[in-house]
Amino acid sequence: MAVLKDVRVGAHPEEGGWDRIVFEFEDTLPPGNLEYVTSVSSCGSGQPVALEGQAVLSLTMTSVQAHND
Repeated sequence: MAVLKDVRVGAHPEEGGWDRIVFEFEDTLPPGNLEYVTSVSSCGSGQPVALEGQAVLSLTMTSVQAHND
């Protein structure tokens, strides 16, 4: 099981602008799926979420825990 240690984000306005997100894990990387999507919804309610920007990137990770024992 992968253990998530840290999440870092950064904005880079140079060269047209782009954003960065880094997921740091302990010993192993989890399996996952990364894809652009046209819309997102809130977990639980399923209500649409309005986001700024020109693209939405969806990341789903499995076999991950955000803490250790």
